[in-house]
Amino acid sequence: MNKVIQGKKYDTQIAKLIGAYETNELENSDVWYREELYEKQNGEFFLTGQGGCKTQYAVPSTTLDFKAGEKLEPLVVEEAEM
Repeated sequence: MNKVIQGKKYDTQIAKLIGAYETNELENSDVWYREELYEKQNGEFFLTGQGGCKTQYAVPSTTLDFKAGEKLEPLVVEEAEM
């Protein structure tokens, strides 16, 4: 995944994967999600996540409910240490 946020590029193919977490649910479950913490070469951190329709990664669908989605979020060092 790669994104540009406020003029800064975030790319999971280039950044170093620091760690990952995945729920103990089936991947097609409404409550399954996975998060990955990355560090860029310049020391900045970011979090990527994807998940089902009942997770923090859900996105609105065209039928007024939610569907699985994914997000990328820049983090400050203090957030990455948590």
